[in-house]
Amino acid sequence: MQNATAQHVPLNVSKFLSRCFDMYIIYTFVIVVCVYQIQTYQAYIWGSIFILCLAVFPVIGDIFLLYKKVINDWDLSIRKERVEYMVLDTLLLAILLFAAEIGSAPHLLKVMLLIFVTLQTCFSFITFWWKISMHGQLVSLFIIFSCVFLGGIWYGSILFLPLVGFSRIYLKMHTLGQVIAGSGLTFVIGLIILKIFHYY
Repeated sequence: MQNATAQHVPLNVSKFLSRCFDMYIIYTFVIVVCVYQIQTYQAYIWGSIFILCLAVFPVIGDIFLLYKKVINDWDLSIRKERVEYMVLDTLLLAILLFAAEIGSAPHLLKVMLLIFVTLQTCFSFITFWWKISMHGQLVSLFIIFSCVFLGGIWYGSILFLPLVGFSRIYLKMHTLGQVIAGSGLTFVIGLIILKIFHYY
């Protein structure tokens, strides 16, 4: 009985870590960090719009699709099933970036969306042939925005990189290579774009 309980501990911890680094949560975190840096009425409005479009509505949509059995699981663990939704997500991000540009959204929020669009375009393209880790992307976004914009104790966020990576491998959702590729590509793209626009 004790052995069975002990075996469930890493499984439950892995599932918990995966849920903590779902796209909806990390997108919301990054948006809040950016809005916190700006702290203008305009930033609050745009931040609220982005959270609704990138977190609230997609969560409701995913719950509905799961209920209707259109998708098999929350993680979209089947690669071919994942492609369609990643392409749709990329299009949504591109539309939001266009709206932010013509609507004169704060610069940092536009740069944030540019990072999201670039990453999702690359990940969507790769996913046609290979199941690159989205959680690798998300934990890396969390680390980048924590370290660049918050600093201090937030530098400790780097510790989540191996933890989330291990959780995805332990749950048999990804290989080590897929996790490293997801994280590595995110760090390269995210840091290059932030550097181009002089945010560090």
